[in-house]
Amino acid sequence: MNILMACDYKGLNPGNFIPSIRALDQYVQKRGDKVIYAFSEGCESFGWCKQLIKDGATVYFYQSKALRYGVRFLNRIIRKEKINVIHTHFEPFDKPTLLIKLMHPNIKIIWHLHDDFTLGVVRKPTAMQRIKMFARDHFVTTIAVSPHIKTKHGYVLINHLAPTYLPEKTKFETTWKKLVGGQQPGEITILFFGWDKIRKGLDIACEMLSYLPEELRRRCKLCIQVTQSAENERFVEEHCAYPQQVVWLKSTSAVYDYHMAADIMLSAARSETFAYTIMEALAVGTAVVSSDIPGVQWSKRYSNVWYFESGNARSCAEAVERCLKEFERENAIAAAHSIRETLPIHTWCEKIYTIYQKG
Repeated sequence: MNILMACDYKGLNPGNFIPSIRALDQYVQKRGDKVIYAFSEGCESFGWCKQLIKDGATVYFYQSKALRYGVRFLNRIIRKEKINVIHTHFEPFDKPTLLIKLMHPNIKIIWHLHDDFTLGVVRKPTAMQRIKMFARDHFVTTIAVSPHIKTKHGYVLINHLAPTYLPEKTKFETTWKKLVGGQQPGEITILFFGWDKIRKGLDIACEMLSYLPEELRRRCKLCIQVTQSAENERFVEEHCAYPQQVVWLKSTSAVYDYHMAADIMLSAARSETFAYTIMEALAVGTAVVSSDIPGVQWSKRYSNVWYFESGNARSCAEAVERCLKEFERENAIAAAHSIRETLPIHTWCEKIYTIYQKG
C-alpha cells in the first residue's frame, strides 16, 4: 500500500503535526507499506522539511492551488508512485481529490478535517465550501479531529501527543518555571498563541486585562506569540488599555519552553476544532483558561482547565481569577500524566492505519 500524505502545512516550526505524521510514517513502514509526501513550494527551506528529506522520505512540492494544476500534480504522483490512498490535511488538496476519485475510483480518498468548513461565527460557508460539505458526506472518507465536525459516515479521532515533541516526563515536576523575558517577584505570566487575531480572540485576551482587579492586573504579563506586524501592533493598541504589559514572543520550535514558563495558557478562540495549545499546556502541567466552545469539549475530562463564555472579556478575566485561586500543583501533575497516558501517538497511528486498510 502506497499512501500519499498531501499536506498544506506551512508552519516554520514542526509543531505537533509534523512529528505526528512522521510517527504514522514509521508505523506504516513497519507494516511493509510506504508514505509519500506532498507539501507546498517553500516548505523545502524549513528545518523540519530538510530533515524529512535527509531521512530519506519521498517529497513532492506543489506550486499552485489552482484546480487544474492540482489534478495534474496528483495524477503525476499517482502514476509514478502507484498510489492506493490519498490522505489530505488542511483543505487545498480536497477539491482536486474529488476529480481524482472520478478518474481513479479505486483510490481511497481521506480528508483529515482539522477545520470546520463553516467556521461557526467567524464566516458563512462559500459555494465551494458547501460543495465540499456535501462531498465529505457522500464521496470521501473523513477523519474529524473533534466530534462537532464529524460527517455522516466519517470517523472521529482527536489529535494525540507526538512523543518527540514532549519534554522529559519529569521535567515539569522538578524544575522551577523560568518566566519568559525574566520574572519579577509575584509576577504572573499569561501565555497566548494566535495566528488569526479575530478567530483566536486576541482582542479578548487584551481586553481581559482591563477587567482584572488593579492589584492583580499590575502583576500580570500577557505574553503573545503573534506575528509582530504593524497591523497586529495597531490591533493590540486598539484593544489593550495596558500595552506596557504585553510581551511579543518570537516564533519557536521549542513551544513547550513557553508553556513551561507560563502560569496560565489562555485560549480565547471564538472557533476551534481541537486546540493543540490546550493539549500542549496540559501535558506539562500548565494551567489553562479557555473559551467554552465545541472544539474544546474533549478537554473537560481533565482537571486544570477553567472555562469562560466565548467572546466575553469580563468572563475571561473572572476565569483567570478563579484559576489563580483554585490552581493546585497536584491536580496539574495528575492532568499531565493523564493526558500523556490517554493520548499516546501509537494509538492514533493504529486507528488511522486501520482506516487505510478498510478500503
